[in-house]
Amino acid sequence: KYSSTIGLLRRVLERKGLPVIPQGGPPMSEMEALMEWLFGRGGQLNGACPELCWLRDIALLFKFLATMETRSAELLRRRRDVNEYQFWRLTF
Repeated sequence: KYSSTIGLLRRVLERKGLPVIPQGGPPMSEMEALMEWLFGRGGQLNGACPELCWLRDIALLFKFLATMETRSAELLRRRRDVNEYQFWRLTF
């Protein structure tokens, strides 16, 4: 509720003169209304401020790609030694 993304969305809605909770719709909390503004399809925000929708999509794409692991890194992380629980070895 107090994240920078929600703060930005509130300021954009204020500047565009749009209400946070739309009138005449189903009753919902403020957080539900903000998420509907941010992720809802065909809303007024798409027409009033399309750059915010582009920013949302690019930020999500960046977060997804930045946290992606390569196949070799994933296999190394999952790799287990054959004798993982053996703490001693006999050497001759």
